[in-house]
Amino acid sequence: MLKTATLTAALMTAGMPAMAGFYGNTEFNKAYVGTDAYGSSLDLHFGYEGSATEKLDYYVQGGPTVLYPLNGERSTEISGKVGGSYGLTERLSAYGEFAGISNEDADNIYGLKVGGKFSF
Repeated sequence: MLKTATLTAALMTAGMPAMAGFYGNTEFNKAYVGTDAYGSSLDLHFGYEGSATEKLDYYVQGGPTVLYPLNGERSTEISGKVGGSYGLTERLSAYGEFAGISNEDADNIYGLKVGGKFSF
């Protein structure tokens, strides 16, 4: 049942256009260190994006994440992300994202992403 729901959500959100307001986001992640593969995850998120000012955009999203470990059973946890970008100039913006995922058997997992984007 979960496999069917996962596939359905992925197909429903794959063709959605980008726009302000509510959205669905499906994201698959697979981790490697060198040639060693680690587990995978599939986010099935819903969110909201908008603009606070002319230069400041933001988003918040969350929902289930299906974890596929290399060893062990598949599980579903709750995850979310909050982020934004700020236009420094017409071509340069700074962005950041904070993400977290619950973990039933251990400590919760958190991540932070910051960067800049230059448009040509």
